[in-house]
Amino acid sequence: MQRLFKPLNSILVKPAGPEHIHNRYRLMQNKKKGTWSRVVDKAKLLLDHGVKVNTLTVVTDYSVQFPEEIYEFHKGLGLNYMQFTPCVKTFKYCDFKFWYCLGFRVWDL
Repeated sequence: MQRLFKPLNSILVKPAGPEHIHNRYRLMQNKKKGTWSRVVDKAKLLLDHGVKVNTLTVVTDYSVQFPEEIYEFHKGLGLNYMQFTPCVKTFKYCDFKFWYCLGFRVWDL
């Protein structure tokens, strides 16, 4: 698998965080089951084969409440390259402050 992905710098996966966060908006076509386990399993498979994996996490009105939990989840999975994209109407100052500080914590690895 590593040979297959070697020409690429990295692969982007989009786990939004722990299951309760990811599955809030990401459901299978039947709308009954979330996609979390599929996304996490694929990320682990890539990591196990030495593929560099980046994440892109969309910060929603729900997930904005859990910056530390999302960060710890990604780190625990071995996902060290994280990007966060806001998709909320407004960031309250206190919510933004947590995400801003989280960004510096990630850079300080």
